[in-house]
Amino acid sequence: MKFEMKAQLIYLFILLCSGCMYNEIPELNSNRIYGRWKLIEANIDPGDGSGTWRPGWGEVISFYPNNIFKAEERSLLWGIRTFKVSSDTTIDVEGEYADNLVSYQLRYKLNRGILELHPPCYEGCGMRFTKLAELEKSF
Repeated sequence: MKFEMKAQLIYLFILLCSGCMYNEIPELNSNRIYGRWKLIEANIDPGDGSGTWRPGWGEVISFYPNNIFKAEERSLLWGIRTFKVSSDTTIDVEGEYADNLVSYQLRYKLNRGILELHPPCYEGCGMRFTKLAELEKSF
């Protein structure tokens, strides 16, 4: 009987601790573009329509509420510095490429926690991201 009571107390303690840890994790609003996003899939078509979605390589991008954009140096989106959501399907971006200032539009779709970005590519390309964290503060 003593052993069963100790086991029940240990089980109760673990249950309470896991409940506390769960409550500390903030809920992600996957319907907002602001936040840190991790690449989960990429599609780069060779130009004949045969491109398929393949696993991503884990790059992380960030959209800040003050319209600052950050990407890892190895990212295909590296060089973008600012963004503005211009419609339900487009994001205007500005940045640097080969020491020149550039601006262009990314097509995007935000659906069920997946952010899909389509940069301007001749042969068709796209990237799918999942949200890692909210970014409420400006960079």
